[in-house]
Amino acid sequence: MGFADSGYGQGLQFPCVVTSTPGGVRLSPRLDPPVFEDLDLYLMGFLPADQVGPHVVFPRGTQSADLFTVCGGGTWNGSLQTVTIEDIVRQAGPRTPDAAHSPHSFRIATIIVTPDGLLSHDVMSFYSFFVQRAEMTEETSVHIGFAKGRAKPFYLSTRGIGTLSTSIVSAAGSVAPLSIFATLTPGDIAAASGTLGERAISGSDDASELPPGAILLYRTNEGRYGKLEIIESGYNLAIRFVTYASSGTIVASSDRLVVSGTYLADLDSGSITTASADLQWSQWSESVRSLDPVNGARFGVWTL
Repeated sequence: MGFADSGYGQGLQFPCVVTSTPGGVRLSPRLDPPVFEDLDLYLMGFLPADQVGPHVVFPRGTQSADLFTVCGGGTWNGSLQTVTIEDIVRQAGPRTPDAAHSPHSFRIATIIVTPDGLLSHDVMSFYSFFVQRAEMTEETSVHIGFAKGRAKPFYLSTRGIGTLSTSIVSAAGSVAPLSIFATLTPGDIAAASGTLGERAISGSDDASELPPGAILLYRTNEGRYGKLEIIESGYNLAIRFVTYASSGTIVASSDRLVVSGTYLADLDSGSITTASADLQWSQWSESVRSLDPVNGARFGVWTL
């Protein structure tokens, strides 16, 4: 939630958490780092409309100083307007594309312009360090001016739905480059569903379809679409994966799930288990192995 300074019209961060109560709202100090609310995520294309709750709006002319006086856990009993997602859709129309077909992963670039030649290796390392923070998936320390605190990166601020990539890579080759994994949306996977099947996918030493960086799309035995990326494939299969609900939200994911030889994995829960498994990492010999879809799950190698 934000507010505008009456003197300058500047958008500022509202320092209170607003909780609806009978007859009004309770305002409490914001102790956790701010994140996107459900309405923000809907407008960004990250959440469907049916997952957006009602929001309250203080009427025009409300003085921020009056709100701050009750921000210690007091109740605001003044005038309020409740805005629902139905109100927004009725006024502006539904969000297009919707959450199931909107991009959830983005590539960003930082451009440094210098007046007198290329930057040194040390200076570039400094910028690279801070640029890579955009990809973080854990809360981190921040220092803005004289203020120090904690912040949630884009991934956490979007409830794990959105990701950022700061890598610049070549798109050459028949197998998708590793960074392409982040750009594939649930809509992309659903559009490619006709290419998915139940055939065994070779991971053998002499004819592997699963080198590091290869990407597979899948439909689990529970009907959810997802994507996985090969980190390593030998006796152990290490993968990065994301499984989506029909709404486009993430139901299971891992940056590194290891499936040992002959073991099975369930991509709906992200666990190594025989119950409701979607794949088996079969070992036929020391050099012959395959990823076998099981229980009706379907897989396919994604190529450019």
